[in-house]
Amino acid sequence: MGKWFIWGGAFIAFFFILMGNLFTASSEERFGFYGDEWGLKLPNAMAQEIVLGAQPHPEDNRAKFNVLIYKDSEDFSKVTGLKIITEENLEDLQREILVFQTRAIHDIDYVKENELINLFEENSPDPQIGDSFYYKEDKKGNYFFAIIKENESKVYTFEWSEVLE
Repeated sequence: MGKWFIWGGAFIAFFFILMGNLFTASSEERFGFYGDEWGLKLPNAMAQEIVLGAQPHPEDNRAKFNVLIYKDSEDFSKVTGLKIITEENLEDLQREILVFQTRAIHDIDYVKENELINLFEENSPDPQIGDSFYYKEDKKGNYFFAIIKENESKVYTFEWSEVLE
């Protein structure tokens, strides 16, 4: 009886692993690369770090901050709509990051303020001249921007959603 139990358990585990590999969503589906909503279509990432915005209640997800991690040689040249960070726009982009962080710190109550500050410090994109960025906002006050750090093989995404009352 015990032998059948072990073999049956092993078969069931193997079956679920096999089915999981066959039907696993692509990284684009898993990570939602902002193509439909914001018009930014990024290559598939290897991994994603959800820094902020993984709450079960939509009203708690006003601020979303993610880091997408790519293989070292990822080519972002085919991504449309990107702008190069220059000396002229660097300060404006840094201000956008600060505004996002300030709004998140003041509006989010499910994470302590000092924890939010630490999250932002630990995951700062530190935009530099020569990096790329993307920015889009809608008429409702929602906005999205991304900073592409090709030298780090990372994309930092910031998304703000106004809550409709």
